[in-house]
Amino acid sequence: FIRNEGKIQLILDNIDSDGDHWIEDDEQIIRTLIRSILEAYPSDYFVTPSHSAYPIRRHCMTGQTLLECPNHFDDFIRCSYKTTPRTQ
Repeated sequence: FIRNEGKIQLILDNIDSDGDHWIEDDEQIIRTLIRSILEAYPSDYFVTPSHSAYPIRRHCMTGQTLLECPNHFDDFIRCSYKTTPRTQ
């Protein structure tokens, strides 16, 4: 995610879209968006970003696993949502 003035820019690699999208910087909107992507690609693996100081702290799970386990889903959201410009 790239943040700017209350908006988040989404760059959707490997997903059919008409380009980059800006959405409200709202955790509930992000949760809904991520859930819909996981539902569309349940067998794919999803990896959270990592900060360069902690490159081994990543979550890597299938969409199905994230959908089936609320704790994993919440951790995935938390790690994804707190990204910064230095995040890899």
